[in-house]
Amino acid sequence: YVIASPMKLDAAQVIQVAARSFSDPRTVQRYLEGLPLRSTRRAAIEAALVALGYTDLVRQTIAS
Repeated sequence: YVIASPMKLDAAQVIQVAARSFSDPRTVQRYLEGLPLRSTRRAAIEAALVALGYTDLVRQTIAS
């Protein structure tokens, strides 16, 4: 049995998301690793991920 791993981005795709979100590629990588970010950066990266078709990588937020 093969368990599907979550979608991963290669370096070129990370740079593409970074350019679209006006973020540093290291910040995009932090987002993808699940590390905390400022809400404005997180929102910009999430918008870029959706625009580029990487919706599976957008973090699910829990409403409080």
